[in-house]
Amino acid sequence: MTITIIKKLFYGAENLKIRDVIDVAVVCREKGNELKQYYPLICSKINLLEHRWGKLRLKYFEEVNQLKVFERTLVEQAPILFEQFLRDLNKAKLFNQFNSRESTTSRL
Repeated sequence: MTITIIKKLFYGAENLKIRDVIDVAVVCREKGNELKQYYPLICSKINLLEHRWGKLRLKYFEEVNQLKVFERTLVEQAPILFEQFLRDLNKAKLFNQFNSRESTTSRL
């Protein structure tokens, strides 16, 4: 499921849906450490994901009730988990930028 989420985020960031937010939340909760190893692959999508989440957040609770979510507590947790995912992804992006600068500087 982790690879599926990574592909969904990489190829579909501009079309992120409430269902995707729920899916990301599940993977973050169940396989967070596994997911983090793929952050360098999707760091370039952070701006799109944040922009899309900004729009979805406004209507999240209205639209999520139209979905079949088997674990009702997940409905409440998903926005929190997704926002934590975005914060962690931002940190990974900054870390990658810092490391690439360091490696460039060390070659000079």
